[in-house]
Amino acid sequence: MNGSSSPGRASNSPRAPKVNREGERPREPRPSCGELFEKQSDTVVKLRAFWTLYCIGAAEEPFLRAQLRHPNEHVRTWAIRFLTDTWPLDTVMSPEAPWGKLNRALWPRLLR
Repeated sequence: MNGSSSPGRASNSPRAPKVNREGERPREPRPSCGELFEKQSDTVVKLRAFWTLYCIGAAEEPFLRAQLRHPNEHVRTWAIRFLTDTWPLDTVMSPEAPWGKLNRALWPRLLR
């Protein structure tokens, strides 16, 4: 290396935060996505902001519960999905299922 800094980095500091062309640090994604979700009228863009908020951990339960009353059905559907995403799955083979204590020999008959 010749000691010159790479674009977007402070000189002589490989761990320095990225900066934009104006020399400013980029904004945090949480406020940007939150603002985008609140202000955007395009459903696709609104949903992408919603998904991003969920993926980065910024969509907390009170926020998700508030979206259950959102006018857009897709936002409401995704709010339900996000609120139930961590719930355990109940399947026929699950020991937590009510029929999990049934004789395992009977399961193939139940699955037909």
